[in-house]
Parts: sequence; structure tokens; C-alpha cells
Amino acid sequence: KGGLGPVITFHGNAMERLLGGFAHLIHIEPDYRFVRDKSGALQDLHYGQNTSTEITNIAPWPEADFEIPFSGRLEGEIEILKVEVRKGVSPTGAEVILLRHLPEADKRNYTKVVYDYNAADNNISWEDFSRFYCLAALRFIAWFTKGEQERQEKDWKAPVLMTNDGQAALVNVFIDISDDKENNG
Repeated sequence: KGGLGPVITFHGNAMERLLGGFAHLIHIEPDYRFVRDKSGALQDLHYGQNTSTEITNIAPWPEADFEIPFSGRLEGEIEILKVEVRKGVSPTGAEVILLRHLPEADKRNYTKVVYDYNAADNNISWEDFSRFYCLAALRFIAWFTKGEQERQEKDWKAPVLMTNDGQAALVNVFIDISDDKENNG
């Protein structure tokens, strides 16, 4: 069942206890399509059925969908990647944002299979996935934060970004080095 569920459950529970209701917790996760079974065959990913955490009420959030310019390590040229956003609810009631890459035909898919890198049927590296995911998460955070800031005006408080997963560690680096206002606000 992998680490996807425990990250949401255990880290989320701990963060909610630490926050004590003083902040709004939102999980941002890759929205993988498949998981490999023990034989290596692809199986549809269903949160709660073949993951250890059930995410409920998953629904598209089309107004949050976006595109990002991306240059992967293997190809070097910039392509525009489409990202679909869905939202759901964790077992503790926290919002869960799911980011899914929508690749063009015959292109690599950064959210095809849970923790599956350099596979014959999806040749992406861990480094390229991590870069894609961090840029996508950062783009979503910038969009979401801007909307919340406008909606809440003087009551708005800046978000705290906790990047407790190796795949999200680059978010802080990208915030620091990027001058791309569209991607990092």
C-alpha cells in the first residue's frame, strides 16, 4: 500500500494536533492514476481500496486547473504541461488537493503510477517527477493563496508550507530562486 496513505494520515494527524485549530491544514498530493500490484500489472488507484488511507468526496475542481512550463532532465526542451486539480477530504476532515498531470498522447506521464520511476511503460526519473510535482504544487499554492488573500482581505494570514516529503523538498528551493511570479506568487 506504500507511503501515500500514511503521509496523509500520520503527518496530517500530527500537524492538526500541533496547529490546535489555529490554522487551516490542506494536504497537496500527486493524483496518481495507477498502482502496480505484486506481479507488476497496473491497477486503478482507488484511495482507501488499494491505499492505506481513504480520501472521500473526490471531485474535479476545474477552475483550479492550470498549465506549467516544464523542462525535464531527459529532454531539456520546454513543454507546457496540463495539470488537473481535484479535491477531497482526509479521514480527519482535512482538505486534500490532488494534482494530476494530463499528458499529450505518447508523452511521459508524471502522475501515472505511484512511486514508479524509470519503468519501461513510463520512462520518467525520480528527479523529473520531483521537479514536476514541486512546480505544480507551488503553482497551485500561488493561485490558492492569491484567491484566499483577496477573499479574506485584512483577516488573511500567510500560509506555512511544510515540505515533509522528499518529493516536495524542492518547493522551498523554487520559491527562493524563482523570479517567475506566475508560478510562485
